[in-house]
Amino acid sequence: MRSEGLPQVNFPFERNDDISIDLPLGWQISTVPQPQKVDAKLVVYTLDAVNDKSTLPLNRVLNVDIFSLSTQSYATLRKVFQVVRTDDEQQVILQPGATTARNSQ
Repeated sequence: MRSEGLPQVNFPFERNDDISIDLPLGWQISTVPQPQKVDAKLVVYTLDAVNDKSTLPLNRVLNVDIFSLSTQSYATLRKVFQVVRTDDEQQVILQPGATTARNSQ
């Protein structure tokens, strides 16, 4: 049975992306996404990326703990997912390290 006017989520879920990227020798991280935490009670999102010289550890968690919500809460839910989308579009920028730049001259 479906309630009219209420967004539906089939089941609560958590998506956890925990990855580590080893950089090519001689390259370094110039820019990483800023840490992010959005806690809208039933929807929580975090993003952590660390500039760790030769490795890029990245952790992204989206926890959705709802089945349905009132139409008054829909704007908040939409804002959370807009933050997630914006963060997904951020880039990590790499640049050659000092030794790599000297070797190529």
